[in-house]
Amino acid sequence: MVDNKLEKIGPGNLTGLSSLSRLYLTRNQLSDWPDLCDDVGSSLTHLGIDENLLTGSAAPDSYAKCRKLESLVLTKNTFPQLSNATLAALGAAGSLKSVKLNSVKMTALDPTALLPLADHLTSLDLSQNPDLPVEQVAAAFSAARFSNQFLGLTLKSTGWTELPDGFLPSGNFPSLDILHLDGSQKLSSIQPNALEGGTSLTYLFLNQCPLTSLDAQLSNLRKLTDINLSGTRLSKWTSDTFGQPTLRRLDLSNAGVTTIGGLDGDSENPLPGLASLADGGLRLAGNPLVCNCSLLWLSKQLGSDAIRKKFYKLDQVTCRDQASGKSIKLTDCKPADCNSTTTTTATTTSTATTQSPTENPAIPGKAKLAAWVLPVAISAGVLLLAALMAGSVLLARRCSIRRQQQQFGDGEQRRSLVPGDEDDDDEERISNCFK
Repeated sequence: MVDNKLEKIGPGNLTGLSSLSRLYLTRNQLSDWPDLCDDVGSSLTHLGIDENLLTGSAAPDSYAKCRKLESLVLTKNTFPQLSNATLAALGAAGSLKSVKLNSVKMTALDPTALLPLADHLTSLDLSQNPDLPVEQVAAAFSAARFSNQFLGLTLKSTGWTELPDGFLPSGNFPSLDILHLDGSQKLSSIQPNALEGGTSLTYLFLNQCPLTSLDAQLSNLRKLTDINLSGTRLSKWTSDTFGQPTLRRLDLSNAGVTTIGGLDGDSENPLPGLASLADGGLRLAGNPLVCNCSLLWLSKQLGSDAIRKKFYKLDQVTCRDQASGKSIKLTDCKPADCNSTTTTTATTTSTATTQSPTENPAIPGKAKLAAWVLPVAISAGVLLLAALMAGSVLLARRCSIRRQQQQFGDGEQRRSLVPGDEDDDDEERISNCFK
């Protein structure tokens, strides 16, 4: 019954379809909820009323008779405000599991609006409602404690700039498995405790959000297996960010990443779980990586076939060669002239490794002074040694001339000039040699 310009469906219009389980009324001209549960309420499991002219009125009480209805699609209608009464009748039916309210021009959400459905919902979609305030959504989530059946929450393409602390309250989402926040092109910040109630999450989608850094926001999400951060502006993260022991797939493609640290957890942008990722689980293509000593650890790791297999289309991952400025394959990145600190652990910076002590912020106070004094002392020592050697040559020459002058002297004098045959007056006779 799609695209039939239907304006109304009332009682008796579906008589004889008592075994109907799925009804699609997409792209009609319905301005009121179709009154159909008296006819098909005993069998209907899916109802699609998307792309009609509903204007936010509450579902009629007769919907309490649709006791098998599990899926309801209301996409692209107009529900400017969702109240407790809007879906109360469907809550009374007790069977509804999935509700799609995406792209319904919602601007207000009553704090109690989700209470009628919280006990039996398994998924909820409130995507593409850019004028819906994040504070009202957070308040509704705080008021409703969802059951262990609730697995999927979709909030794509919001107009939010920040995800506040307590957005997913602790204890209210005991089994939440999938969270979609992708496509929210203003979402640049996630507060440290915003996702504290998402401890059971395994899939997190933040792709196409302009996030620049992640720190403790994901640290308590220890069950994550898949994280999508493609198309973000992520340039920095810590060891807690991707330290989940369960992590299998990580998408960092086109995310503005310039450097990736090592496995030690102390480096800038570390990947402590690299070896545990699934084959093809790491996506890095499209990032402005720089081939310098910060990637030395990875260059060595890529010598292992097992590690190479962790990358999705490794041959498409490139970096900029610092010497030539040209783009090269990551597998061809062989940083040279890396100091001992860089070769033993992953570097903590993405800058060039050939820095003077004054340019290196990692050398403070006395260490910086020592870095200057030591080279100067070594240089002075080299000059002194050269001077001594030159002096020794000159003195030896003078001694040789002196010996020649004295070779026609008496035997005692000649004997005293033979090495290893000096008597007690050695110092005096040797000094006489150099007069």
